[in-house]
Amino acid sequence: MHDIVRDPVSYATLFKVTAEAKNWIYAGGFSQIFMLCDSNTVNYCVPQILHELEISPETQILVIPAGESSKDITQMMRLWEELKDHGADRRSLILNIGGGVVTDLGGFLASTYMRGIPFMQVPTTLLAMVDAAIGGKNGIDYLGFKNLIGTITQPAAIFLQPSLLETLPQDELLSGFAEMLKHGIIADASHFDALSQLTEVTPKSIAPYISRSAEIKVNVVGQDPYETGIRKILNFGHTMGHALESCFLKENNPIPHGFAVAAGMIMETTLSLWQKTCDQLTANRIINSIDRHFDRIDLSQLQPEDLLPYLKADKKNVSQNITYCPLHQIGKVSTDGVISIDEVIKVVRNYKNLCIEY
Repeated sequence: MHDIVRDPVSYATLFKVTAEAKNWIYAGGFSQIFMLCDSNTVNYCVPQILHELEISPETQILVIPAGESSKDITQMMRLWEELKDHGADRRSLILNIGGGVVTDLGGFLASTYMRGIPFMQVPTTLLAMVDAAIGGKNGIDYLGFKNLIGTITQPAAIFLQPSLLETLPQDELLSGFAEMLKHGIIADASHFDALSQLTEVTPKSIAPYISRSAEIKVNVVGQDPYETGIRKILNFGHTMGHALESCFLKENNPIPHGFAVAAGMIMETTLSLWQKTCDQLTANRIINSIDRHFDRIDLSQLQPEDLLPYLKADKKNVSQNITYCPLHQIGKVSTDGVISIDEVIKVVRNYKNLCIEY
């Protein structure tokens, strides 16, 4: 039996081989195993995970409706109650099997129940494999704001199983691909170059690059678990992207997270060009690579000013300044750049016009 009482700052074990993940679970001496999944993964992914990890089919399975709307306090209260009713204790293990909604919600569930019980992330989408399941950020949406309530608590382990990607629609693959491009932009130019050369995004074409993206995030988070310094670079594209995502969520017309981030990266690259932290060639390379795979989001019903309430409420802001990650070159960004309201309005209009103003 190994010690399962973990410091919330310590980082997860990353398993890429089924046998290693299975041995870890069975060596843990867990009192019970719970599986949290959504209404899609319970049918498409849970049977495979039960079989591969040789977990008893009698394991308690907790199911939430698929979609971002499940990341709310109502679902959380129901799940707390289910854990209590089934006798979960501090040596119980929760396996979160799903995409970002499940890993965010499940991480928050585990980190708050009895002040914290072990959890293992089993991401089933590309976005979760390279981003959402890694880093210990857990939470729910509240009052119309994404991830307003949450914790930073690392999972005990993460199990990457690329074969699960075969069940995904193309939009879900692209959503994760946006985060992979981001990893190259912020930390590894050669990774960005390799991804940029892909002519199509398929489970087979991206499989060789998943581990590298996961490792980039692991390395950054390991240096700065609580996002006081270098971890902020992972927010490249997210200041504008999260604001867009929140706007569409408010209108009950959600857009995939990765598509919002792709738009955010275009806008923040443009801002970096305007603020002269990067050159035109660098900006063009990034924007052209994103445009090759992502259609521009239709913002015809959106006014630039609609983003301001969300930008002003962004958790990353400093002294009421709207902050973002300025780009310097591919593989290098900095943190705590400041965006003025005039620049917000201009960059949103620029994105809508499908051009770069130099």
